[in-house]
Amino acid sequence: MKRILSFELIKILNPLSLIYWVIFSVIFTITSCHEPQLFNMMFGSSFRFDEDLILSTIFTTSYYKYGLVIFVVFITSREFGNNTIIRAIYEGFSRKDLFIGKVTLLFILILFVFILTRIILAIVFYTKGYGSQSIIFVLFNYHFIITELFSCFFLGMLGLMLSLLTKNPYWAIGLFIILAFLERLATLFLLFTPYEGIIGYMPISGMIYFHKFLRFGDLGLLYLIYTYFLQIIFMAIIYMQYMNITWLRKR
Repeated sequence: MKRILSFELIKILNPLSLIYWVIFSVIFTITSCHEPQLFNMMFGSSFRFDEDLILSTIFTTSYYKYGLVIFVVFITSREFGNNTIIRAIYEGFSRKDLFIGKVTLLFILILFVFILTRIILAIVFYTKGYGSQSIIFVLFNYHFIITELFSCFFLGMLGLMLSLLTKNPYWAIGLFIILAFLERLATLFLLFTPYEGIIGYMPISGMIYFHKFLRFGDLGLLYLIYTYFLQIIFMAIIYMQYMNITWLRKR
């Protein structure tokens, strides 16, 4: 396990990845500092709790998860273009090792992104003068932590699956963008129909705004079954993709 993890970490511990996360951090910081115009229009100069301001910022910065998906697609698709998988086989790794290593790397990457975004948000909120208790309550409330990690893992699995199916970063990112765009169109259409409840089951947008559920229990049993079922499908497809790479010798 230590060998395959060291092999996988090479893919994110390099100058190109560092540049990506520096750019990501800059964009995320700028977005965090900007107070949503819609929020100002709704509340104006009236009295507002720090928690409301913090939650509105978290809502507008939720799109950082797109950056996570793009990075997962990037590092996964490069394995096929740079013959990384062939190198792994030559070094004695089995297909199952590659699968376990990739899922473990995804966990590590999600924790890294979660810690990075929380540090940036904490610094921004302290700079704006928000109360310490409000910042700690919102950013480090275990309900928010669970839902945030869950949604990041869901989208990360989706990006990993698209990468393995297409084996091309541009196709994988393109498919992800098309899926997100189609979801947005479907949301706008369903918004004015009796089937408005279906909007909550959109997989991508649902995970982007997953923190709207203040408690994990607020999701409901049906929604939990639905999301876990999708994750099982993603995991099964990813596993089969690694097991069925025909030009890798069986071990």
